[in-house]
Amino acid sequence: MMSSGRGPKKAWARYVSLAGEEAHERLVAYKTALAAVCPADPYWYLGVLATHPARQGEGLATAVLTPILNEADRLGIACCLETSTEEKLPLLRTKGLRADRRDHPEGRSRYVVAT
Repeated sequence: MMSSGRGPKKAWARYVSLAGEEAHERLVAYKTALAAVCPADPYWYLGVLATHPARQGEGLATAVLTPILNEADRLGIACCLETSTEEKLPLLRTKGLRADRRDHPEGRSRYVVAT
């Protein structure tokens, strides 16, 4: 939500002026790649979810994901997230998510995961 009253074109122009054209091009490529595998209907994009290595295996990711996925199911909304860690895929699959491997514009392998 933009409270300044500016339209999207002005907001993107400001982004480019602050971040630079190269960053904007990477963002556009990222959004294009993500759009190709995310649901066509409205969905929740689950941003950054990370667990410190010393705390992995304690169920923290499950504690965060479970209520979100349950609420999305209740509302009939799909969810989408991404990971670059193949080892996380089995956990995500146990939550009913499917994974598609995609090559990131910067060359890293990414997995886009959706309900």
